[in-house]
Amino acid sequence: MKDFKKILKHIYFPILIGILLIIGIYTLLNYFLIIRYHLIEPKEMLLNFFIPFGLSGLFAYLFVRPKMKFLAIRDNTGEFLTFFSAIILAVPLIISQHYIDVKNGKLTKLESTIEITKLPETKYYEVDKYFAYKGFGSFWTSRRTSNKHGTEITVTAYFTCPMVDTFAYYKSPQDFNIWIGKEYSEKFSNRKWDMGEQPEKIQKFVDKCIEEFKVFDFHPQNYFQRIGNSDDKDNFLFAIERVPYGKEIAKNAIILVPEKGSYETRTGHKFIWFICTLILGQIVFFLLIFRRAIKTTAISKFEKLDTIKKLKESLGLLIYLIPTKERLVTSIILDINIIIILLMIISGADAVSPSSRDLLNWGANFKPLVLEGEWWRVFTSIFIHIGIFHLMFNIIGFALVGFQMDKELSVKEYLIFYILTGIIASLTSLFFHDKTISAGASGAIMGMYGLGISMIILKIGSGDSRAIFSIGLFVIVGSTLLMGLVTPSDNSAHLGGLVSGFVIGLIYFPFKKYLNETG
Repeated sequence: MKDFKKILKHIYFPILIGILLIIGIYTLLNYFLIIRYHLIEPKEMLLNFFIPFGLSGLFAYLFVRPKMKFLAIRDNTGEFLTFFSAIILAVPLIISQHYIDVKNGKLTKLESTIEITKLPETKYYEVDKYFAYKGFGSFWTSRRTSNKHGTEITVTAYFTCPMVDTFAYYKSPQDFNIWIGKEYSEKFSNRKWDMGEQPEKIQKFVDKCIEEFKVFDFHPQNYFQRIGNSDDKDNFLFAIERVPYGKEIAKNAIILVPEKGSYETRTGHKFIWFICTLILGQIVFFLLIFRRAIKTTAISKFEKLDTIKKLKESLGLLIYLIPTKERLVTSIILDINIIIILLMIISGADAVSPSSRDLLNWGANFKPLVLEGEWWRVFTSIFIHIGIFHLMFNIIGFALVGFQMDKELSVKEYLIFYILTGIIASLTSLFFHDKTISAGASGAIMGMYGLGISMIILKIGSGDSRAIFSIGLFVIVGSTLLMGLVTPSDNSAHLGGLVSGFVIGLIYFPFKKYLNETG
């Protein structure tokens, strides 16, 4: 009974209060800043999915994880409970954002489509009299990886055409402000041995979609949703840009898509799902911890720590993102990579699979543009990543070798070798690929492993560092090159970085030793 009360006081109630506060505060910010007053307009996927997941992960890692040390459990059980706490926050948080977005969306009933531009913007519209002018329609295809390994892609065809009033007079295409859209999606294998047949299969899919769109009848539908700031809207606008005067039209285009059901049924069971997932998650979490033994000494020890030590305890592995004398360069490089991908996501790039446009806008490597004079791309591409999974894999590989390089190299040596091998990897990619968009730190990371191989051969550095380089050689280098054989990963850049790092090490370290010995 004594342990049960301590569990409630030190673990369960603080976590419950934290979950309720995050849901409440985030929902209020969403409502007032975005839904009601339109002070900012972030991408819908960012607002309703990625930020809730990110907040949930940070809450679980920084707040819940330290509290799991108060329980007499195995480490893997503590990790499971930490992960579970993130899920029981993320799911109701995501559902609640969808609910308030849909619930507060207003409906405008229109006599004609032209009224849309004259009335205040709303989320939903009812339009009885309209004509889908497919003769001036267009489409755009988008490709995104469907899994973290990139072995499968989803191709989506976005079709759109002007939604015109049957009695209005349109002087020119620029008068087409209202567009109606429909999309089709299908998944395709993206493994290297299927790449030969992939273009033909995708073309057949697009041709089939074109024929389906030609005969698709919009007119039974009179209930539409106005597409907000999202990847779908961007892709519909890309389709509009392909028609005559498209770039001018796209600046003011309003995209409507048919909505299922009716305005009255728009929320469905979202509120019930929110309440059920919130309560069920708390019940299950409570059942998982209420009979556990508690470590009184661990609680007392934690409470005696000063604020800085408590912060370090909570940060865990995240402490390695804070630059110190012992890990200066690695921490700074990790921070730069993380900050850049966060800025990409905030600016509208897809967190999992950024579009080609987004990658190029942020500085990815692309031979046609480099040959036109944008040579800086061979440098900037070292810090650009193709989604969070790409970044996470590189962080794991870099952390293994990077912190050892901080011990063995000076700051100047480390930075020069990292950037130099990264640039050589980018140039190698340009040599072997004419039309491939490449990005990522993996070339520079492989350069560090190549440098590590030379240090093993020359017996330079501590025995611990050489042992870690050896482990990384088989685990990280081996898996990276193997994945490059299966997925569209740029193995030419990987090998360019690895070989250049190895050669640089073989030349530099003996030369440095010679200079030191001769004074």
